Amino acid sequence: MLAQLTQPDPADILEGLVEMVGFTREWQYQDDAYINFLGTHPCYRKHGIAKLLHVRLEDMLFERGVNGLYLCTLSGNKAAIRFYQRMGYGVYSVILDDRDRGINTLNYRKSLSAKQ
Repeated sequence: MLAQLTQPDPADILEGLVEMVGFTREWQYQDDAYINFLGTHPCYRKHGIAKLLHVRLEDMLFERGVNGLYLCTLSGNKAAIRFYQRMGYGVYSVILDDRDRGINTLNYRKSLSAKQ
């Protein structure tokens, strides 16, 4: 999903943006999905773009029958950790020293069943 509009929808709150400001990518298996990338252009951070992309992605996946969302981030990425916690994700496992140099991988999950 891109936050880039070539023909903006007048009802879309992102109307008028003509460059890529954010991007997300996921894969689905049965009723679970893994979000393997969520990024926002540095110039557009702190404007709610990541939250908007993430909420739209959650809504789209929920409509496709997804109940559980999974993602991970590195222990040094404090901004991502805060963001995912605010979005309702909880850590379900930690892979210690996964990337060497004392960096751990934090695995998160969130249930979408509460959206009903």
